[in-house]
Amino acid sequence: MCATAKIHDPHFLPVIFEHPPEMVESGAHLLMENLAMVNPNLGYSVDEAFLYREYRKAREAGEETFRGFMSKHANVEIGLALRSDRWAGADFWEEQGRCISLDDILRRADVVTVGIDGGGLDDLLGMYVIGRDRETREWLGWGHAWAHETAVVRRKSEASRFQDLVACGDMTIVRRVGDDTAEVAEYVRRIHEAELLDHIGIDPSGVGQILDSLAEAGIPDGIVVGISQGWKLGGPLKPPSASWLKGYWCMVTSP
Repeated sequence: MCATAKIHDPHFLPVIFEHPPEMVESGAHLLMENLAMVNPNLGYSVDEAFLYREYRKAREAGEETFRGFMSKHANVEIGLALRSDRWAGADFWEEQGRCISLDDILRRADVVTVGIDGGGLDDLLGMYVIGRDRETREWLGWGHAWAHETAVVRRKSEASRFQDLVACGDMTIVRRVGDDTAEVAEYVRRIHEAELLDHIGIDPSGVGQILDSLAEAGIPDGIVVGISQGWKLGGPLKPPSASWLKGYWCMVTSP
């Protein structure tokens, strides 16, 4: 169930200028000469020389800085945040996106593993499923996130982003404690009953409710493995990044 909120302000009319879809598709929206199309106050309250100078500086600074500039000054969707300390595979994440559902993975995979990162009342609960295609040997990925409505209230700056994720089917906002872990367990049960489930990796911190839900769903204890976060994950993360580069890993771009 989704939690929504509205603000009534009759004195404020938000208007956003964006490039037409065909320009976004061709990449023309990233050109400096097209900044004027989405900056109606250019030359008035927006200084043209300053904007163009900052554009050039952002271009030279790298992908992360440029994306931030275009999001702020050209209303361009920022997409994947490529931080300087990012995982190596992040550079190839978006280009490997395909429309893959959990049902697709259950139909195509010969083995499936699940990763779960527990949340809380003010944090996200995340689940990610990876299946190996029995014919192509590609890795197929699908993920989902859950948040209690308390998290939406406490993180008001992220509320609109949460609703965007809910709208596209990548996230569920729950009202009752336990609904999130019950849904996770149901997904895992489907994989287990399809006789595809190998192991489940879980961050050992605060996972009592998740383990209880998995047990109630009939998931054997022996396939649950504790995976600590931090520097210990450095080694295991290298093979996935190489798989992205080679095009062997495909992940979901829609529900």
